[in-house]
Amino acid sequence: MRTIESVDMERITNVVDSPRERLIENHEKIVSHNYIRTFVEAVHSIILIMNEKREVLYANSFAAKALGERSIAEMIGKRPGDIFECVHSRDSVRGCGFSNACPSCSALKIFIRAIEASVEVTDTADLLINTGNQKVFRDLEIKMTPFMFEDERLFILSVIDNTNLNLLNDLEQTFFHDVINKVSALRGYMHLIYEENQMMYKDDYQFLEIVLEDLLDIIKTQRKLVDLSGGKQVLHISDLKIHGLLDYLVHFFRLVNERYADKLIMDDVFEDICFSSDEVLVKRVLINIVKNALEGSSVGQKVKIGARKLDADTFEISVNNKKQIPNEILENLFSEIVSTKNGEYHGWGTKSMKLIGEEYLKGAIEIMADAETGTTVKVKLPYRLEVST
Repeated sequence: MRTIESVDMERITNVVDSPRERLIENHEKIVSHNYIRTFVEAVHSIILIMNEKREVLYANSFAAKALGERSIAEMIGKRPGDIFECVHSRDSVRGCGFSNACPSCSALKIFIRAIEASVEVTDTADLLINTGNQKVFRDLEIKMTPFMFEDERLFILSVIDNTNLNLLNDLEQTFFHDVINKVSALRGYMHLIYEENQMMYKDDYQFLEIVLEDLLDIIKTQRKLVDLSGGKQVLHISDLKIHGLLDYLVHFFRLVNERYADKLIMDDVFEDICFSSDEVLVKRVLINIVKNALEGSSVGQKVKIGARKLDADTFEISVNNKKQIPNEILENLFSEIVSTKNGEYHGWGTKSMKLIGEEYLKGAIEIMADAETGTTVKVKLPYRLEVST
């Protein structure tokens, strides 16, 4: 919830509206300057040019269309709340800025900050507007930029409506919350059944336990990636050991598919390295790599996983299978969604491990293949993942 300080209303209420002739004259001056008109028309968002009284002198065609197919002429002289159909703009005959509700308006506060300090101000604002017979909140990103025009200080107002984007984010978080709760409840219920019938369901329980644990990790990973892509800092750094991760992978794939029981082995070059990173994301990357290697290997072939120190800052995890990936796929592996398997949804695992490993774990992923050694995936990671605040 945003805390809104009241603005200095004397600055607003003492303003005398400009004569219509003066507004039209200023509008025509702006229109006559091709570079200004070309600039604001090139921007794919709502752009208004206002004077210090917040009176609109010019609106780009995107604004005219977004605000109800209005003509630019009818917006001249109006103030932002009038144009956006703020519910409180009708509370006063003078419109936007003159009602009892205006002192706490978050949008008005942005305007006044820019006008009083003559600096660019960017902030978000909630605006309750009329849309036909309904009143709806709009989540707006507002930027006010001052500039001099023929000895007069004007302001470019840029408005981006993030309502649908924020709604989507809220729905995503609700989905993740509900699914995590349901899977956790299923795990709890399954554990109760196992406690009462341990001998009968031991193998089934172990299988379901690790599958549900992995499902939870997948959901948490996706939630984390959504948050990270939105600029939220949600990485959870913990101390990890390579040997512990390997034990987890071996146990996981052994239970998931009995064909993999003895295929995943430790390479001769293996150092039990200690490092600090986000465990959920590291597991996601390694599971995808090992899964691809196991699925791509031929009958009787082993998949080897190794680890070694590179320098004072980084180490390397390698996964190798003896089957060579085709060159035509290797060359385009990270530039597009490609896969050695058939089906619409294959190929995303490789794309995601590149994204997670490099963008969020600050590492590097390299894939090499030849007839002699087969296919090797190398993941270079820092000993300590630094989280920017």
